[in-house]
Amino acid sequence: MPYSLQKELIVERYLRRSRWEDYKYAMPGPNIDSVILRQLHCANIETLRFQMAIPDEVADELVARLAALKSSVYAVCFSRCQITANTAISLLLALKPQQVSVDFDLSFGGITMRKLCEHSYFKEIKNLSLINSRLRDDELLSLSAEHLTVYERSEITLDGLRRILVDWYNGKRVIRDYHLSVSERIVPERLFYGLPTRQRSIIAWEMRNPDSVLHVSVIGPGVSILKVFDVIEGS
Repeated sequence: MPYSLQKELIVERYLRRSRWEDYKYAMPGPNIDSVILRQLHCANIETLRFQMAIPDEVADELVARLAALKSSVYAVCFSRCQITANTAISLLLALKPQQVSVDFDLSFGGITMRKLCEHSYFKEIKNLSLINSRLRDDELLSLSAEHLTVYERSEITLDGLRRILVDWYNGKRVIRDYHLSVSERIVPERLFYGLPTRQRSIIAWEMRNPDSVLHVSVIGPGVSILKVFDVIEGS
């Protein structure tokens, strides 16, 4: 089915009457039925996945109704959505999730990382997953995420990776778990130049600053993926 025809609100792992359940609601239009909203009132929701078009003219009402639910939402995912950046940010402010995932596919209404990064709230999200984002170095550096995954297409360069490691080493960035797709081949000698490291294996290096340790894994020059995670904190 073409993306433009898939209009769904998916509730993954929704706690109801002491049982975890999944719901998939077909959306004939941008408005969410009141019956659905009553079911979600004060609910404990693991993931709320938007796969629908939300025109600006109905966005304010939808945001207000979702905010009134007083539900606990751990993660919000935008996938195959047709919305503006302002609407996406308004939904996140209303739902206050701990984790955000954005799939920048062809039906995503032209929203870019550049537009999302114009909002300070988005840049402060601590747990962020981006798919086909074409994330650039300056956008990467503007994010405060401690857990960051960048799948598939990105424009992150070796210089951008090095700058976030330098920021971490100087105590200007908290990195707990990063999985980054990179646009060019990673050359360890250039990546770690001037930084104190210890090579642990062919693909793994260890970095230390006064407070913690990072393990950096470079997986395949063709894939060009950097994996970084905190293993010791406050030591």
